[in-house]
Amino acid sequence: MNAAERESMIRALDDSDGATDEVLVNHARFAWRYHWQRDAQGRTFGERWLADKASGLNNDERVLLAGMNAMRPVLIEVHRILDEQTIEGVDLLDGRALRILDRAHATAVVRYSAVLTWVYPMPHYERTSGGALFIPEVQGMAPEEIVREVIRHLSGPADPVGERAWLAQHFARTCEALGAVQLARWQDAMSGMDARYTKTDYRVRNPARLCAQLARRKDVREEEGPLTEEQAQGFEKEYVWLKEAVAAEPGQLALPLMGKGKVAAGPLVLGRILVGPKRVRIEAMTRARHHELRARFERLAAGQVEFLGERADDLGAQTFARSAPPFDAALVPPRLRESPPQLALSTHRVAVTGGDHQPSLLEALRHQYATFLDEPLLGLDGRTPRAAAADPALRPRLVSLMKTHIRGADSRRRKEGLDLDLNPMLAELGLHELISEPPPLGFGAGEMDEEDELDEEAAEVR
Repeated sequence: MNAAERESMIRALDDSDGATDEVLVNHARFAWRYHWQRDAQGRTFGERWLADKASGLNNDERVLLAGMNAMRPVLIEVHRILDEQTIEGVDLLDGRALRILDRAHATAVVRYSAVLTWVYPMPHYERTSGGALFIPEVQGMAPEEIVREVIRHLSGPADPVGERAWLAQHFARTCEALGAVQLARWQDAMSGMDARYTKTDYRVRNPARLCAQLARRKDVREEEGPLTEEQAQGFEKEYVWLKEAVAAEPGQLALPLMGKGKVAAGPLVLGRILVGPKRVRIEAMTRARHHELRARFERLAAGQVEFLGERADDLGAQTFARSAPPFDAALVPPRLRESPPQLALSTHRVAVTGGDHQPSLLEALRHQYATFLDEPLLGLDGRTPRAAAADPALRPRLVSLMKTHIRGADSRRRKEGLDLDLNPMLAELGLHELISEPPPLGFGAGEMDEEDELDEEAAEVR
């Protein structure tokens, strides 16, 4: 490396200081300058180094450098996780099969993760190098479409020809844009979600009479008592108002993991009622739910309460402002802000039969998937997964949908140790091409851990 090249590299690394992911940025600049950027004779620095007879490299180092000189950016879709260091998949940019040995990646990814990273070949496998980025999900778009939309937005090539060389030069910028896409979609989802936690206070004339009226209603349940801070505000009793009373029906699915308990569909919780000697408060997690709760409560308490005030907090906006790092919205292609995830806050009571057993999260998920195959889904034009599997026009959408569910199930296996395996359901749908061994329970600490993704299913809130 001559003095000018050395100075250029030092300057590039200095410019990385303060980047969100300095490892990723530094490696991207290193890979471009050492293994892609060519001199007047058409050779990279790595190729010149390998050709230098006086370099002092031993045979193993020469094999490694030869592989690294073939380093390239790839968009991996993980298909199989063979063990704690080996994954198999495909490069979505050109369809080439990949067999990668890398412990950090193998302990962080799940099946059908899509990851933008660098690989270089070894004699019988490939290795990853540097940082990596999980591709955000955009409904109706494959990972390669998302990456190519970002490339075009950043003035890259409009077709696959030359895109890999462009990615090599602009890898860090592309990753920054993809990170901005994920944050922008999260922001849009939070903004579009009805998450206005609303509290309305009333002065109460006869709290004992009001409590007696609440106790007589079948759709109201008395709880153990207000929270400590609510007791400090003078509230003594707590009730929940249910939208509908749903009893456990005989013949509900028995879930074998935890014994004899049976999980039934529970009623929706509209909100809470807190009663004190002088004041009553009603509260609900959404604007729509609070509107219905307030109407029901005021009919019940007509003539007994006097409105004092109301407060609404936008939990979605507060969550985003508290948790999201700043991002450059100009990096986000407009198309990738279309159709943000539709999130809903959902609070249900779970009805349990068969003794004192309390259903686990695993049981609830298994119960959910027990009916999944025959539930109409908007993403399948109102058809069920079972019907979509038999329809050639809908089958590709079903495959994409099931990849999302496999990622979610595998992530729970790894992070939470939940023994959730969707392979039997995939077999029932005839999606045998998606079936492979799920990762071990709790396997991997996630050195390359993915940012927590938005749960596009309903978020359960007390």
